Amino acid sequence: MDTGNVSGVSNGNEGCRCTDETNILASLTERSCQTEDGQNGVMLAAKGPCVPFSYGSSSCVKHDYMHDPKCSLGGINGGSNYPVHCIRPWCYVDATSCMQSSERAFHSAFFPLYYSYTTCGSSADDWIYYQQQQTLVGKNIIAGVAPQYLPPLIFKAIPSSDILAVQEDEYYNNSVPYEGVLNDYMDALVHTSNGNFNVTYTFGSKASRLLHPTSPWTAVIQDVKDGLIDMGLGPFWITGERLKMVSFTVPMAYDRQVLVIPNPATKDTLISQTSKVLAPFAVGVWVLIVAVITLTALLSVWFSDRTLMAMARMGKKIHQLKRPKRPKKGVYARLALDEFLKKGMVKCVCPSSTISLDAWVDISIVSPFSIKFFCSAGVEQDDGASLPHRLLMFGFSFFILILVSAYVANLAAFLTRNTSEFVSTVEGAVQAGLKICSHPTLRTELEIAQPDANFVFSQSGSEFYGVLDDYDKGKCDVLAISEMDTKNDIELMNMFCKKDLLFTKSLFIENPVAFPINSELASGLSYWMYQGEKYHAISLAAKQEEYDIKHRRIFDCDVNFSLEDLESSDLAQIQVQNLFAPIILFAAFTGAAIVLQIFYQRATKKGKRHSLLIGRSSSLNLFSEQDPFNHENSEDDDVPCPQERESPLAEPVQLESVVSLNNVHDRTEDEIVMKNVSLLTGSFEKRVNVTCDTDSDLFRDAELQS
Repeated sequence: MDTGNVSGVSNGNEGCRCTDETNILASLTERSCQTEDGQNGVMLAAKGPCVPFSYGSSSCVKHDYMHDPKCSLGGINGGSNYPVHCIRPWCYVDATSCMQSSERAFHSAFFPLYYSYTTCGSSADDWIYYQQQQTLVGKNIIAGVAPQYLPPLIFKAIPSSDILAVQEDEYYNNSVPYEGVLNDYMDALVHTSNGNFNVTYTFGSKASRLLHPTSPWTAVIQDVKDGLIDMGLGPFWITGERLKMVSFTVPMAYDRQVLVIPNPATKDTLISQTSKVLAPFAVGVWVLIVAVITLTALLSVWFSDRTLMAMARMGKKIHQLKRPKRPKKGVYARLALDEFLKKGMVKCVCPSSTISLDAWVDISIVSPFSIKFFCSAGVEQDDGASLPHRLLMFGFSFFILILVSAYVANLAAFLTRNTSEFVSTVEGAVQAGLKICSHPTLRTELEIAQPDANFVFSQSGSEFYGVLDDYDKGKCDVLAISEMDTKNDIELMNMFCKKDLLFTKSLFIENPVAFPINSELASGLSYWMYQGEKYHAISLAAKQEEYDIKHRRIFDCDVNFSLEDLESSDLAQIQVQNLFAPIILFAAFTGAAIVLQIFYQRATKKGKRHSLLIGRSSSLNLFSEQDPFNHENSEDDDVPCPQERESPLAEPVQLESVVSLNNVHDRTEDEIVMKNVSLLTGSFEKRVNVTCDTDSDLFRDAELQS
């Protein structure tokens, strides 16, 4: 056997020299022993081989090959297989010195010393690999299962019986074997390790269950902490509180806590359909629209040209009136109402707003139906309007342009939308102040992730069945549910189906899932979990898929929420029910118009004056110390009756002027008849003689004679 004690043996590279640690090994009297050749030595472990005090000291030699029975049995000539690390030279070193060099140093698992392979020109990889493999060699791991089965992950099944989802007496009977995905997963890891370790399943203690009444899984972790079992078998969430209790393996999966909401079913009620017309704009926008229209209507009355109105109404200019005219009572209210209705609806604008009176007469006589009006989202523009009125209309027109464009662009999508408003995100649920039923184990993590959320944590100790019970009792509006735990449980998922609950993709938190385990075994089992997934495709997800295919597990319904399924298609047709709002609005205003017309006709037949606010028509007559058309209250003899005055029209008549002449004022005893219209070419005088007829009930259309 090559002892390595030959001339020229290295004592390590510069900066990381081998050290003599004989005295330290000799001081470990509690582990003293006798080597096979009778030397005083020390045991590598509590029940490990005995090595001399010179083990690992002073020089770079094959210390394990020389002294470890696992490396020397049979020898190289015997042809026995032994670990590769046996022929790697190494020595103990001073860690502080090596850290200042490029050499790697490691803490010894046997002694309070440090060793290095690289300073001797070799590698520590083989030794590290061997250590990882040996941590579980010959170990029988006692795995405790929580008293809450999670089929198909872990459960028990009694012969001639269905899978048990609830713990019964068989839970404390270890002769009844466990089954499920996790059982298959652990068997695969044992097979990958070539049987280096074994797993025995057992139950958790009742005392720990009483200590942790809200979570049977935390009770199992307590058993690991107390040393009653080596590990817990199940999808355990890693939380801050649990890490204070025990160690965990590497995560085998990540569990998402997502928002679960009631199914936002299609609503075809009258209220839901009519509200869609208002949906493109928020409430604040509608308030803004009404405010802008109201302000524009009031300013339009104020900015109206008083001189033109006086001429159209009195036949005189304002300064020609003997007495100052005071505003009529209620006239501003009626004018504001008229302007509001005009500004608030889509205007029908004639292509040419200025037509001479003769052209108007010709068109009216020859082809009364040849005038075409174009409806648009524009506003009225009066050529005779004042500059303030024009500026007001310019700003109002731009406001209307943007507003109508935005409204029309979104209206079709809202009209054909299948559902009413609903919350589908965690942020929306928190902002709306909804109560959220949640699992108590994740209380700290959830409250850190969403500090403003209104969580309701179940205290029943029934896991997500308890969370669902809280929802049934009306304690919450939505739920925070684990995808991994619930979607593996067919019975629980079918309960979600019956309650018409849907899983969204909106995430509260994402928790790593691992096994709680004794700290001495954590690295060993983690190693085989890593090796199994990387080199043998052994993972919890893969075993889950195999199990589902083998047992043909099928849910009663699809509980995954899809916003696309609820949104309308771009090609969806608008149905009659989508137009409930405009139909109802049309019917309401039509009914109001009919009622006013009937009221007006009855009043005129009885010879009564009708109210200024509900009259058939109105004009911009803001002056009424006395009404020249009301002879009963006349106090000004100089104000002529309409039949005695003449209105010179030297310029082509505006359409608006014609209208005001035809509808000068709403009086039951007035009738305006245009007696004489002289049409001449060039600069001609046009005279309009107006007469009063007290026997007439209604205004009649102007009679034009040339």
